[in-house]
Amino acid sequence: MAKTLEQWSATLQRVPQMVDGLNDIIKDSALKLPDRRYLFMYQSPEMQNFREMSDMDAIAKRQQDHRILREEVLETARETGGNVPD
Repeated sequence: MAKTLEQWSATLQRVPQMVDGLNDIIKDSALKLPDRRYLFMYQSPEMQNFREMSDMDAIAKRQQDHRILREEVLETARETGGNVPD
């Protein structure tokens, strides 16, 4: 049996028109961007110094842990009479 005009037109997809694109542009133009002062504050020299100081604290902690481990190895080597590395 042949399709009727209503059945046939129900299967068609709507082709986007220029008006649809303009409506999308108008709808998206209400996009609100974040305030730039927080970006400026994050990139300020004071904040960079603060971040560098926290990185330096982490490096100092790792170096201290390594020194303590090395001292324990040396002490154990002395106590057991083994070779003491320099």
